[in-house]
Amino acid sequence: MMVASRAQQVRAAARRRAVQAQEKRRAEEKAREKRCADLGVAVSVALAQRDEAVENFEQQAGRALNELMGEGFTVEEAVRWSGVEGLSIKQAQRLRRRARQPKPYQDARMALRAASSAT
Repeated sequence: MMVASRAQQVRAAARRRAVQAQEKRRAEEKAREKRCADLGVAVSVALAQRDEAVENFEQQAGRALNELMGEGFTVEEAVRWSGVEGLSIKQAQRLRRRARQPKPYQDARMALRAASSAT
């Protein structure tokens, strides 16, 4: 039986330490990558929720402007009645158009209903 020399023992211990350090580093990188991926998803979800909320509120504003117009007011008069500082005629017209557009998820629901009734 051959006994490992002191130099071989030192090299083997150094290799074990290097492998352990590399495994630790890989585990830390994997944990960091998962944290970053989760944070990226959180950003995406938050912005999608914000966009949906903005869409809903803009449609509400557009419906209210349309109702003011239904009372016989012009766009300019409806904007004045809103009391919103800085709301331009162009913005009011965009909001009114938005109110007439179905929400994207409503389009998807209608398409699903049509597909299920066709089968």
